[in-house]
Amino acid sequence: MRSLARHIGTLVCVLALGCTETKQKPASKPDSAATADTSLPAAAVLVGWYQESAGRATFRMCTTLGSMTVAPEGAAESLHREYERAGGAKPVIVSLTGRTEPREDARSGETREFLVVERFERVWPEESCEKLGVDTSLENTYWRLVELNGAAVTPHEGQREVHIILRLDGHVGGFGGCNHLTGRYQRDGTSLSFADLGSTLMACPYSDEEAAFMTALQHTASFRILGESLDLRDGEGNSIALLRAVYLR
Repeated sequence: MRSLARHIGTLVCVLALGCTETKQKPASKPDSAATADTSLPAAAVLVGWYQESAGRATFRMCTTLGSMTVAPEGAAESLHREYERAGGAKPVIVSLTGRTEPREDARSGETREFLVVERFERVWPEESCEKLGVDTSLENTYWRLVELNGAAVTPHEGQREVHIILRLDGHVGGFGGCNHLTGRYQRDGTSLSFADLGSTLMACPYSDEEAAFMTALQHTASFRILGESLDLRDGEGNSIALLRAVYLR
């Protein structure tokens, strides 16, 4: 009986050790290719970091770890021009429509995912992937004009900054560069239009710039908010004005 008990005890210990070894077995390392998977067989709207370095253009989506080489065809040239206009020295947040294709890398000979840019939307200055979760409201936000018809806007010496505020009651107010502006707006989802725009009649050296801003508002058909930036677009989907949220104290 004692011998049988010893055998049973030994068997229990072996089984217990086997279970312990199974639980403590190191987990296999995640496949880096799977972690950085960016496969997009169909065109999709993408937001992420774009950069050019050492003769190579790369794009990394905000939702993934891996970066892709940007293919030279499609809207890649438009993306390149806007990147250079934005400074061309560091990564910038861009939005675009694109798809991926596996291709052989001419430098390494390896097969990699290349991004084919079908439509370039815009560069988003001062934005980052970390800010994309910010829920900035269209209404009751002080929106400062930073870009108009593709050109950067900065206040002239002694000039107040151009801005608009869309009130909850459907009215819009702000400053156009020379005069206070007023009007109404209508929003339906991402559709946005302005009406009955008017201003005071103060004369100033920047009246042409103010008129261009008023024209952009009159041609606005839709909008998109990304992080703390508001992009106004015309009926064809082209960006005509970019504004940044200012938090007043």
